[in-house]
Amino acid sequence: MISLTKAVITLAVRTCCSLIVFLYSNIALATVDHISVNSHSFTNQLTVEKAKQVIKQGPQLIVMWSLDCPACFEELDTLAQLLKSRPELAITLISTDDDPTRYEEVNQVYAEPAFRTVPRWVYQENQAQQIRYTIDPTWQGELPRSFYIDKTGKQFSHSGVLSQKQLQSIVAKISP
Repeated sequence: MISLTKAVITLAVRTCCSLIVFLYSNIALATVDHISVNSHSFTNQLTVEKAKQVIKQGPQLIVMWSLDCPACFEELDTLAQLLKSRPELAITLISTDDDPTRYEEVNQVYAEPAFRTVPRWVYQENQAQQIRYTIDPTWQGELPRSFYIDKTGKQFSHSGVLSQKQLQSIVAKISP
């Protein structure tokens, strides 16, 4: 009787452990699926038509960057710090990486919590030249590239990393 009870208890413990492992692994997989689905949701593919709409949105700073541009990451870090203290700023981020195999890498950059408050785009595949021309016809593709529209609707562009002084000046020109 004692060995039968011990065997039943052992079986029950093993069953519970197996059930816990099974449930935990399913929860972990569901979480991974959820993260994967959500990570795709914050990369919007920019087309020529959508680029025209972005520009029409009024006073804002548009920052173009690429995964292959080390200076771009310096500027993105500065923007992330700025957005942490001023999440209401009208800033749009555009990755010029038009290779769909790299979209997940772009998503990882856009996963920065400070960037969740701003529009984030990536070039649609094979549209780089058309989009670049739509945003700024004088731009030859150098990065980082910033483009801003002030409160009067006047448009300005800048090649290279924005200094803190330049960024503060732009913020004053685009803020309500």
